[in-house]
Amino acid sequence: MDTKILIVGLIAGLLVGAGAGYGIVSFQVGTLQAQVNTLKNQADLVPTLQSQISSLSSDKTALQSQVTTLQGQLTTKTNEVNVLQSQINSLSSQISTLQSQALTKDTEIANLNSQINIMKAMLPPLPPASGEAGSSRFFPASIGTSITTTYVRGSSDTYTAIITVLEVIRGAQAWNMIYAANQYNDPAPVGTEYILVKIRYNYVNGPTLENLDRFTFETFSSTGVKYALASIIGPEPLFSASIYAGNILEGWAAYRVTTTDLKPVLSFGVDYKGEGGVWFKIYN
Repeated sequence: MDTKILIVGLIAGLLVGAGAGYGIVSFQVGTLQAQVNTLKNQADLVPTLQSQISSLSSDKTALQSQVTTLQGQLTTKTNEVNVLQSQINSLSSQISTLQSQALTKDTEIANLNSQINIMKAMLPPLPPASGEAGSSRFFPASIGTSITTTYVRGSSDTYTAIITVLEVIRGAQAWNMIYAANQYNDPAPVGTEYILVKIRYNYVNGPTLENLDRFTFETFSSTGVKYALASIIGPEPLFSASIYAGNILEGWAAYRVTTTDLKPVLSFGVDYKGEGGVWFKIYN
């Protein structure tokens, strides 16, 4: 009796355990089935994912090609920038050099302008453009031209005279005439020569006796340098006498000029500043 009961209990236990095991297995089977379904669903997505992967790979390849192209362009642009920078540096260097040269030229120009101004200050004033014959050393009266002049002696005495240079002889002929006049006359120093001027002085009006000789006149070079009078005795008739108004004195006056001065002039009545008076050519 007990044995039967034991067997029945054992069988019952086995059945109960089997049912429980079945339940557990069924649950696990369901779980596995759900996982299988999930995997199937995921497997269905594989072609889509593969297509996306292929598309992305294609895009990647395209982007890599673009990157390569852009890198090449960047390298080219970098080279161009380097070339341009080198040119800019070269131009900057040239500009600096030119600026330095410009400063040097400005300094040279300033120095030249300064020298020009100094030279301008040293130059004599330009002669007048026009003037009456005999009015100045720039417009001396020609040989044979008579000039009427009114001048003052002393404080207020006024005189009037008509002066004419009649003839001019210079060089060897003048020396021969001077030597013949007085053999104690010295030859002209080297670089100079004698010049003889025949002067007519018509004393028109004046209150007193007028004392005249070669010292009454002065000689100037063509550039305006006053000549010193030479200590010589000229040929007859000498321009030397004292006369009253209404008389004429005519004679030779001897002077000395440089041989290279081709256009010396004779003056009368010039003041201490070298102004005024009348002027005559003593050259042909």
